[in-house]
Amino acid sequence: MQRTPSSLLYCAGLLYCAGLVLVGFASGARAAVINNLGTLGGSYSRGFGINAAGQVTGGSAFAGSTSNRGFLYTPAPGGGGSMQDLGTLGGPITFAFAINVSGQVAGSSLFSPTSGSQRAFLYTGIPGAGGTMQDLGTLGGTSSRATAVNDLGQAAGNSGTAVGSTVAHAFRTAPNAAINPATDDLGTLGGATSRGFGINAAGQVVGDSQITGSTVFHAFLFTPGPPEQRTGMVDLGTLGGTTSAANAINDAGQIAGSSRFDASTATHAFLYTGTPGAGGTMHDLGTLGGTSSAGFAISGLGHVVGASDTTGDAASHAFLYTGTPGADGEMIDLDAWLDANHPADGANWTLTDASGLSDGLRAYILDASPLIPEPSTGGALLALSALPLLRRPRRK
Repeated sequence: MQRTPSSLLYCAGLLYCAGLVLVGFASGARAAVINNLGTLGGSYSRGFGINAAGQVTGGSAFAGSTSNRGFLYTPAPGGGGSMQDLGTLGGPITFAFAINVSGQVAGSSLFSPTSGSQRAFLYTGIPGAGGTMQDLGTLGGTSSRATAVNDLGQAAGNSGTAVGSTVAHAFRTAPNAAINPATDDLGTLGGATSRGFGINAAGQVVGDSQITGSTVFHAFLFTPGPPEQRTGMVDLGTLGGTTSAANAINDAGQIAGSSRFDASTATHAFLYTGTPGAGGTMHDLGTLGGTSSAGFAISGLGHVVGASDTTGDAASHAFLYTGTPGADGEMIDLDAWLDANHPADGANWTLTDASGLSDGLRAYILDASPLIPEPSTGGALLALSALPLLRRPRRK
């Protein structure tokens, strides 16, 4: 259940999935509502990220085409909103993965109608009213992808390092700037490849990297430092197995991800707290009763969301983890919660995973305020996948 930058989340065994975005607030116990954001005129849309203003970014087919185009959805006062096409860098396809508080969107776009190569971009402004898509370039290779952006406009992702090579490294840009190969290459943990998945306000980047002498990937934390020293990437280790990946980091430096925990291929979601090498700990968040789980996103207060197998591995359900691991921590089954608390919505949806990326038929917003415990000072911004209308029979 580990996320990779080369694929979207997959709902196993389902013909259709739907992207959702879950917004949790500290106050205001509004009823849970699933709002269809529509499409750009095509048959599907995918919700990937949301900011505090309720703006949503993702991808959608547009009228007369099955090609994916990045979009920005902006809610209107009093309800409703508009979905706008971000355009492309010259090719037919774009993917929009993340959005910051200012509405800047990070993603990737094919840059030529005849090329399969893609370039990371940072979109600033309002589509159709002066908005611009900035080509961030590469670390020297042909392709790049931006999967995260912080409120300063620093983008993080991964890029090829040389033309003709399959080696890719994680990168982090300066605010609102293109990739500079001399300063933005984050290096690796000793292996050939690294990939950046998340970034916080301090410019810390998390992801995974191959380790010295191996093709195995370990989760890493990169903390800014003098670029010429290249000592900022630290191995976060594992839960006891061979591999791990860090998918998201909040401004407090808490990290969400997944790791193998024994000799099998099963993974568990984790929450990493503290400083690596100085008391930092990777906490196993367990599962919803099944074999595997993975953490994909984290709020400012350390709430983690992701996906977990249910008892008997009967299904994959979205989860929200609150509290302190080993003390009052609890993994909540969001699908079961929706059924119990809002049966009208639960009758039409199966929530299969919650993450920074979701693959689906439509993009939605789900308000689940009562799940976020007090005290709180802000909202948790999450994304989910679900099966709309074609609800799977429950296994008892």
